[in-house]
Amino acid sequence: MIQQVTAIYDGQNLALEKPLRIPINTRLKIAFELPKRKSKGDVFRMIVDESVNTGIKDWSRNHDQHIYDSKRAK
Repeated sequence: MIQQVTAIYDGQNLALEKPLRIPINTRLKIAFELPKRKSKGDVFRMIVDESVNTGIKDWSRNHDQHIYDSKRAK
């Protein structure tokens, strides 16, 4: 039987997000999928989407101000 679980790797161990309902000391065969890394295009897309979502007209000229000022305000 194949089950899919999510875990976090801390450099030495896998920590499961939810416990498994299997007997203790059961030997498992593990296959994993690494998360997709964001490319520069993904970051650009995020900036474009954010400018459209906020309705800010001068986003292209003042994007740093809008990004960093909004982060400070939170």
